[in-house]
Amino acid sequence: MPIVSIILPTYNGAQYLEEQIRSIQDQSVTDWQMLICDDGSTDDTVAVTRALAQGDPRIRIFPSTGNLGQQLRLKQLADAADADLIAVADQDDVWASDKLALLLDGMGDADLCFGTSWLIDGDGREFGRDLASSLRPRLMPGERLSLLARPLVSAHAMIARKQLFGAAVFSRAAPFDWLMSIEAAWSGGFVHVPAAQTRHRLHGGNQSNASFAQEQERPRLISRSALRTLPWMVVRMRYHLLGKLEHLSFAETVPADRRARARKAWVECYNTWYAPWSIGRRLIGALPGNLEALLRPLAGSDEDWQYFKLHLDILCPPLYAPSRLMARKRRLEVEWPAQ
Repeated sequence: MPIVSIILPTYNGAQYLEEQIRSIQDQSVTDWQMLICDDGSTDDTVAVTRALAQGDPRIRIFPSTGNLGQQLRLKQLADAADADLIAVADQDDVWASDKLALLLDGMGDADLCFGTSWLIDGDGREFGRDLASSLRPRLMPGERLSLLARPLVSAHAMIARKQLFGAAVFSRAAPFDWLMSIEAAWSGGFVHVPAAQTRHRLHGGNQSNASFAQEQERPRLISRSALRTLPWMVVRMRYHLLGKLEHLSFAETVPADRRARARKAWVECYNTWYAPWSIGRRLIGALPGNLEALLRPLAGSDEDWQYFKLHLDILCPPLYAPSRLMARKRRLEVEWPAQ
């Protein structure tokens, strides 16, 4: 049985696919299997994968028809994986030759281990920054509650235990890798190995992260229209928090006591935010204290709780005062600036 199964769904990726597969074949760790399934490509993707698989018994190509989407293909490949550890490969990235070795060495007993994603453009030129610094503030000790508020792990940079690749993570609105990182943090934990590097390609064909291909950060303009739409942004943030708490409420890998706290927090939020206004306005004042009592004991550190509390300061007040919401949002950005 291989040490790790690498799953690679493909779709119209012929331009970069050979470079990616070659970088995996050049890994210093050689005891792996690669499972590939195409999702109805109309270019030469299938021909490229077949040519590269010839003579390498570690690569297995699954026949496929139609276009089912990346999520279903990932689930199909994860179910077919032989190893307990699974790595996800994007068809247009390039792996450093020691990526797998470093992730495997660093994982230990954790449920998930991830490295660094260095951003490159379609021609392989580096942007001079990594994906994490574009997405979020710095990594803090004991990340757990903060993961409910911001992304941390990208699938292309991680290896994870097969138990995290359950059907639920591929059927919710939140990205599956975000849900997997939260589930790992609330159960067996995760490890960050900065030296394990993936060159993550950003180009017009990306399904995600393409917006980070901007050479320079665009200025943030605060206008009256932005203030008017801010409450709708908060509604969306509430929706995503509810989805993550719901996922944790039923995740079998999460210990029962933590699942229970997540479920109670989910019910508290739902009953407050989605109740008729006459009821919700009576509950809204008690919500922050109720959530603190439920979730603060699970924080991995004081920093972890403080960041999440600032996030709650945006989500918990009523939505009729956009100027106050903006003040809270600015406080979050000042106290936790991007790298």
